[in-house]
Amino acid sequence: MAVTTALAKLIVSKLAITDFVKHEVDRDCPDGYVWIFKTEFGEIYYLKFKFESTIGVKFISFHVSN
Repeated sequence: MAVTTALAKLIVSKLAITDFVKHEVDRDCPDGYVWIFKTEFGEIYYLKFKFESTIGVKFISFHVSN
């Protein structure tokens, strides 16, 4: 099931430092990083995003964790 925009905004607003899993080098841009979080909000969600100077935050992955 897809995550709605409203649900995604709510989940992101509730992220805590304890939800942080790791950061790793961005394969598409080796001088940047992607940030990975897992958080529980009824179900466990997996989030991967990066910061881009032109648009702010770009979500690469946002789904219920397997």
